[in-house]
Amino acid sequence: MCHAVDFLKGLKENDRKIIDKLKITIFPMLISWMQDRQGVLEDTEDIFNDAILIVLNKIRNNSLTLCCEFPTFFIAICKNLWRQKLRKKSQMPIANNIVIEELSDTPYDSTKDIKHQIYLSVFDRLDPRCKELIKLKTENRSNAEIAKIMGFKNAQAVADKKKSCMKKIAKEIAKSKEYKEFKDEL
Repeated sequence: MCHAVDFLKGLKENDRKIIDKLKITIFPMLISWMQDRQGVLEDTEDIFNDAILIVLNKIRNNSLTLCCEFPTFFIAICKNLWRQKLRKKSQMPIANNIVIEELSDTPYDSTKDIKHQIYLSVFDRLDPRCKELIKLKTENRSNAEIAKIMGFKNAQAVADKKKSCMKKIAKEIAKSKEYKEFKDEL
């Protein structure tokens, strides 16, 4: 087993042997963990590569602090990246197989803009309680935190209300004039 210093030095120097050793050591566990959480092989490869880039950036910026074995640290990065991706997916309302996505800094895509506008118009018509709950969820607040802020009985009540709000959004999107026009254009 390599020591953390060996992994860090190898990654910094782009040493293929160290990267291969890291992949042999971690990848099988990561595949298994991600498959249990809706991931496929391509997702695992993407997450693994993203984690390498994060570690490299931390090495280059001298901001890497290890408080555990390197493989444990690396796996934690991978798990956090996958959870973030899943969280982002779960926050995207779906209406008749169209995912309403956030606008990003990628090149302009008119379909994304249209989807976003449809989502915003429906979101604006939601009852204030649903709006507040969804805004808090997009801030990555926990259900327990939201329960305290909004006066819900418990975290499960928040989860139930969120599900109800998301169903309302999907239903309203599906019956909106803008969505019907957009769907006809596709």
